[in-house]
Amino acid sequence: MLSALAILIYLFHEYVMPIDKVWRRINKRNNVKKNSHANTVSVGSNLNAEKGIEFEKFIVSKFSKQHFKLLRWRSDKYINGIYASENKDPDLVFEYCSPKGPFHFAVECKWRSGFFDGNIQLAKPYQILNYHEFIFREKIPVFIALGIGGYPWMPTDLYLFQLKSIPAGQIYLNEHFLIRFKRAKPNSNIYFDDRTGNIY
Repeated sequence: MLSALAILIYLFHEYVMPIDKVWRRINKRNNVKKNSHANTVSVGSNLNAEKGIEFEKFIVSKFSKQHFKLLRWRSDKYINGIYASENKDPDLVFEYCSPKGPFHFAVECKWRSGFFDGNIQLAKPYQILNYHEFIFREKIPVFIALGIGGYPWMPTDLYLFQLKSIPAGQIYLNEHFLIRFKRAKPNSNIYFDDRTGNIY
């Protein structure tokens, strides 16, 4: 007779993700050790980081190599509070190859499992400040790719909008505000509009 774990792994593999990913995640969870207060690893934060990377991969895959060049992909690596200053920047920087010339822009990727009372927290206040500082420093726009529901590698809904579309100081966004940025087909390729300077 199959164990409950074996059945769970089979169902997860069949309906959610490949078996190798399932085993990697199980092994990672089993190998998490607490060495010291300074080096404590949080299983929750590791899972959130994995989800973030999966969503970033999903977004990167929606930009056609024919029209876009991925210039930077932030690593988010750190230890004991030590990290590269670029970790504060948006996740991705692209170059759009336009007949008018190259156009650079950044994308910050955020995935949330769902709305809570019709709202989501987009980011922490200091993160929003970091993205604005990046715009000032690099002189390029920052777009937000916000996935809601489903899985990081296949969100139910996808919203694309410029950071400047968010009212100053606002970190919580509601469904009513976001509806105008919702893509009809979340899984379709992302394009650039030369006229408006927006991705859609």
